[in-house]
Amino acid sequence: YVSNANAATCLVAGTNTANIVISPIITPVTGFNYTSPICQNAQATVNPTLNNGFTSGGTFSSTTGLTIDASTGVINLVTSTPGNYTITYVSNANAATCLVAGTNTASISINAEVTPVTGFNYSSPICQNAQASINPTLNAGFTSGGTFSSTAGLVINASTGVINLTASAPGNYTITYVSNANAATCLVAGTNTASISISAEVTPVTGFTYVNTICQNAQPTINPTLIAGFTSGGTFSSTIGLTIDASTGEIDLAGSTPGNYTITYTVNVNPSTCLLAGSSVNTIVIEDCTIPTIPKGISVNGDGSNDFFVLSNVTKLTIFNRLGMKVYSRNNYTDEWGGQSDDGDELPDGTYYYSIDFNGGQNRTGWIYLSRAQ
Repeated sequence: YVSNANAATCLVAGTNTANIVISPIITPVTGFNYTSPICQNAQATVNPTLNNGFTSGGTFSSTTGLTIDASTGVINLVTSTPGNYTITYVSNANAATCLVAGTNTASISINAEVTPVTGFNYSSPICQNAQASINPTLNAGFTSGGTFSSTAGLVINASTGVINLTASAPGNYTITYVSNANAATCLVAGTNTASISISAEVTPVTGFTYVNTICQNAQPTINPTLIAGFTSGGTFSSTIGLTIDASTGEIDLAGSTPGNYTITYTVNVNPSTCLLAGSSVNTIVIEDCTIPTIPKGISVNGDGSNDFFVLSNVTKLTIFNRLGMKVYSRNNYTDEWGGQSDDGDELPDGTYYYSIDFNGGQNRTGWIYLSRAQ
């Protein structure tokens, strides 16, 4: 600064200097962004990613629904409402630091949590022999990827929930399905349970008996004796010649042919009642116990007619002479006596006493005349 002299005012000349520094303006760095989209359950909070040299001291703000820290820009995901938001950052001017005002925006999309569908059930109760395996019935929209589990004894596929009935122990079970949280898909954790009752297989009682041997004419029919707890509903069967009621096992003796028979009782498997298949066998002998007409005498003369004591259905024949002495005896007699003794000697003509045991235990006695006349 220069002040010139002025004699009129007695002012002498004078000068002085001063310095000034003019600083350049500073433009704030306000760029930022968020990871987007992001699930509400991905984490508790999300921080903004700030551009290099970011100018702090400004204010973050957004519309209603987003919980954001105005100073740091940290968003509270837990308390924010899912939706699409624009966040604004404002840096105010500061003359003292040569900072000019600045602003920037960024967007974020917060996706809502997804609640898993975990409902399921099984057909129950179910017989262990109803089928090899059983699938769960899943609710519409069921969330896969979880894990099925249960207590010991139940053989279950952890991924599908398919139960192996054959390998599982009968009993009552609770099955649990757990769907784990997945932040990448916004899925929250969920769980559900279902029950199943597996009924044990039932082994049928099929044992039965008949009287071992019975005369065809002993009675019209004969029924089997059934073991206690006998399982009805099966089928009795035998070979041709035996007339048998398939449902009850009753044998029509009069309509059957004498002989030896094996009877089988068969029960078929029935998954609806847990019944297994089973069978048993037993035998019966039906004898022809008809007592034939007993000849009054035999003429043993070799003419081929009436040379032997002809009988049928005989189990034993015994011949005595008039003195009561046994002279001939034969078990399972089949028309062998022609007037000979047990030693094979010819017996003299005369009257002999017989005792005949027939099938069925019946006995007949009487007199027979032996003649050797030509």
